Amino acid sequence: MERLLKGLSPDGEALLNLIPGGVMQCRNDAGYTIVEVNDGFFDMFGFTKEELAEQFQNRFIEMIHPSDRQIFLIEVERQLNKGDRLSLSYRVVCKDGRYKWTASSAQLFGDEREQRFFCIFLDLTEVRDTQEKLRLSLEHLEIIMNQSSNVIFEWDLVADEITVSPNWLGKFGYAPHYDARLKKEELLRHFHPDDMEPMAVLMDEVKKGAPNSVIDIRISTAKEQYIWCRLRATTQYDAENKPLRAVGTISDIDEEKRTMEDLRRRAELDALTGLYNHAEMERRAQQYLQGNPETICAMFIIDVDNFKQVNDRQGHLFGDAVLAELAAGMKKLTRKSDVIGRIGGDEFAMFLKDLPSSQIAEEKARKLLDMFEKLFRGEKYSFEVTCSVGLAIYPWDGNDYQTLYHCSDLALYQAKSQGKNQYVRYDP
Repeated sequence: MERLLKGLSPDGEALLNLIPGGVMQCRNDAGYTIVEVNDGFFDMFGFTKEELAEQFQNRFIEMIHPSDRQIFLIEVERQLNKGDRLSLSYRVVCKDGRYKWTASSAQLFGDEREQRFFCIFLDLTEVRDTQEKLRLSLEHLEIIMNQSSNVIFEWDLVADEITVSPNWLGKFGYAPHYDARLKKEELLRHFHPDDMEPMAVLMDEVKKGAPNSVIDIRISTAKEQYIWCRLRATTQYDAENKPLRAVGTISDIDEEKRTMEDLRRRAELDALTGLYNHAEMERRAQQYLQGNPETICAMFIIDVDNFKQVNDRQGHLFGDAVLAELAAGMKKLTRKSDVIGRIGGDEFAMFLKDLPSSQIAEEKARKLLDMFEKLFRGEKYSFEVTCSVGLAIYPWDGNDYQTLYHCSDLALYQAKSQGKNQYVRYDP
């Protein structure tokens, strides 16, 4: 090593040129004056020996990025206080004006008369660029996650662990908890009861490797209110094409769902009475009959007697109020499973399911007549409303909606022909 301080022989220089990366010998002075460098140093930074002397006066400190010099000096002093070896990372200028990140290892040699560093440089530019790109990508992802209203999740299928973005807490009001050891009911306790099974099926499909999955489900908030959400998941695979993880989003579609539900309801219901319109009445009744139920059902067609007189005497607004009251009365006489509709201006229909006997249907018809007759009696109203009812019974009078409707309509015509304010059961 003593010869390194006095200058290298040709053989020594050849030996240094075999060392990968750049090699430099410099004095331990204020400018870290360059004494010798190998070919790798010239290749790494692009300068010639003459250019180092002309541009930097062989002062290595001038080649270090201005932002890194102070840190460089502090680190040199700090590490020399602990020993004679240095390990540093900083940027060094190149001939094309760019800076390269380097990792340098240095050994201090010499005595009181003169001290020199023997330094070896490795190019870290590609590594640092990769690290910087990764840092920016992670920062970019974090910005997106913070700005997005969607909840982002990742399911590690191997470890069976789920992590979600922090905005879950803001959306639902509690921290999520996933424990694969829990039973389905406990694991999915925050989902609507009707959505638990579909969600469990989707999770099984993802575990088996389904590439893309979408489901609309309701998730409870801390205030026990359900929010409609759309969950999307994409599966990632390992080199052997085995499912590795699933990543995806949970987006709030509550307003969209409720708007669609409102539009659907408006399409199904009569605006005045809140009963089903004729098309929806037929669809629901026919859907039930297509299952060929092994019970008795009844089809009623109800016509308000002389309703035109109510409109003529009291006005159409009052007539509308009367129809709304009659609809409310019919709802009270039926079950939630039954289907009631307004099929014309002053004409209604009822489809009653699962009756014990046809006599029960006739009893219901008598109650309808009584309800109509008494609804507007008393101090509040000074008039009487009656109705005529046509009745057909499934399965004897028909097995589908159209047939039952036709038979009920014929029976209604007979009831009105016989003087109104009565019911008639269809008789071939």
